[in-house]
Amino acid sequence: MIINNEKDKLIAIERLKDLDLEKGPWQISIKKKRKRRSLDQNNLMWLWLTALENDSGIGYTKEEWKSIFQSMFCPRVTVYVGENKIEKLKGTSELNTKEFSELLDKIRLFAHHELGMGLPNPDEPYFEEFYELYND
Repeated sequence: MIINNEKDKLIAIERLKDLDLEKGPWQISIKKKRKRRSLDQNNLMWLWLTALENDSGIGYTKEEWKSIFQSMFCPRVTVYVGENKIEKLKGTSELNTKEFSELLDKIRLFAHHELGMGLPNPDEPYFEEFYELYND
């Protein structure tokens, strides 16, 4: 449940009061909701991946490029499954805005240095032309 106002807070409190302790134990977790990546970042990534699919000469689909970049550049986190400690790769949907920005920077550098391709940001002069060319 996401609590945005006093009404939501009261609803949450009522739900806690209604917990049937005979059916317990219960585990409650409260954390501050953090903004994840922005839709603009996601759209930009897919635009760039489309350009790589079409013009890199490698032959990978944009989905394959996404998987490659995710495995190369996304952070890993430790999760516990029972008593087992596992290193898990974060998916792009799990990245916050800062992490996603770092991923985009790394994709852009990779394309430039390894493939000789320019992937423009929206604030750059030739972005509109690029957008028109690769927007599905």
